[in-house]
Amino acid sequence: LLSGAVSPDDGARVFLSPSHTRHEAARFMHPQYKNIHGKIFGGYLLRQALELAFMTSTIFACTTELRFLSMDDVAFLKPVSIGTILSCNAEVIHTNPATGVIHVMVTADVIEPCSRSRETTNTFLLSFLVTDPKCEIPTILPNTYSEAMSYVLGMRRDAETTAIVKQSGAG
Repeated sequence: LLSGAVSPDDGARVFLSPSHTRHEAARFMHPQYKNIHGKIFGGYLLRQALELAFMTSTIFACTTELRFLSMDDVAFLKPVSIGTILSCNAEVIHTNPATGVIHVMVTADVIEPCSRSRETTNTFLLSFLVTDPKCEIPTILPNTYSEAMSYVLGMRRDAETTAIVKQSGAG
C-alpha cells in the first residue's frame, strides 16, 4: 500500500493525501518540438501532461482500465524554451468513488540548466474514469491548505465531469 493508506482488508475506506499520489517526469526540450515562434509546441506539452496524468491515475487506482474523460483546465502561463528541462509533477487532487472519476492536476515547471532556476509554465487538470467494476478507488483527503484548495477545484470540476459520465452511460 501507498504511505498514508488504510488497509482495505479491514473493510475500512481508503484515504490518501494528494502528496502520496505524486509522480514526476523530466524531459529535455529538443528543437524538434518547436513551434513557428521557436518555443516548444503546446500540443507536445499537452501530450506530456496527459501521459503523466494517465500513469498517475493508473498507479493510484491499481488498474489500467481507465478512460480519459476530459481536459478540464489548461493554463499556458509562459512559453517553454528550447534547451530547458521540463519537469512535470502530477497528483490526484480529487476522486469520486461513487462514479469512479479521478481528477489529476499536472504542473509543468521549466528548469534552466545553467542558473538552476525553476519556474511554473503550465498547469493542466485532467479527468479519468475507472472502467474496472471491481476497482475501488481511494478517497482523497487533503492535509495542507494548498492541497485543500486543489481539492476544492477538483470538487467543482467533478459536477461537470459527473454529467459527462451520466450522458455517456458509462457510470
